[in-house]
Amino acid sequence: MRNNPPPLAYRLLLGQALRAHRERAGLEPNDVAKALGWYQRKVGFVESGHRKIAMAEAERLSELFQLSPAERERVLNLASEARRRDMVTPPVAGWALEYVAVEAAATQVRVFQEELIPGFIQTASYARAILSTALVPARDGVEAAVTARLTRQQRITGPDAPNVHLLLGEAALRRLVGGPKVMREQLRTLSEFAEADHVTLQVLPFVAGEYAALGTSFMLLDVGEPCATFALTETLVDGEWYDGPPYLERFTAAFERVASASLDVEDSHALLLQVRDEIKE
Repeated sequence: MRNNPPPLAYRLLLGQALRAHRERAGLEPNDVAKALGWYQRKVGFVESGHRKIAMAEAERLSELFQLSPAERERVLNLASEARRRDMVTPPVAGWALEYVAVEAAATQVRVFQEELIPGFIQTASYARAILSTALVPARDGVEAAVTARLTRQQRITGPDAPNVHLLLGEAALRRLVGGPKVMREQLRTLSEFAEADHVTLQVLPFVAGEYAALGTSFMLLDVGEPCATFALTETLVDGEWYDGPPYLERFTAAFERVASASLDVEDSHALLLQVRDEIKE
């Protein structure tokens, strides 16, 4: 994986792989618990990426699921990396730690945001305005959260950045977060970001009318080799992860339909610049 992602990213990948292998083997969580002497809830914790396992347990699971040599090697590698110690905990909400971990490991990021510029390309002033309105205060204060958000941006804009396909509702361009000056700066930054070779930016205009996923912003993150995909939706208080059928198929289909309903890259950039120029400081 890229950018030396944190152990949590490996735990999530390991959990997803173990669940897929268990289901392929026709086993229930209780079967695994009995075979390894676990309590049944531990199976759920491991498969959701919230619990580390010992290397001996990874070996036993490989035998139980009758994995091929290549599958066994991947499971053991993931288990080993997952046991590393996290050196730094970002100042974000608990549920968002998973997103930060997966984002750090992603090879492709697909985002649909109706109303908001995504955190990975927010300016400091825009991020500060958003974070200052949060009902749940940032753990270490707004300024620490702004700094953490800007640091994370290096993974999206740096030399080893993932491919990014960003779909924005027109409202995300027109909502004056932080006021006219802040918004002009944000749109200028977004315009520069959209010109990067690894970025595809499309805007879904108001005139598109109704569309798939209306009222639902979400992210799709592709991680690892072989690729594993995670979908994330956010609410006022937390985030919800989806990493299996039929959910991923539906999120992927929704993303593709929104992309088809959006302006092409050239017209999207033109609309972005038009909106920026319409804002008077």
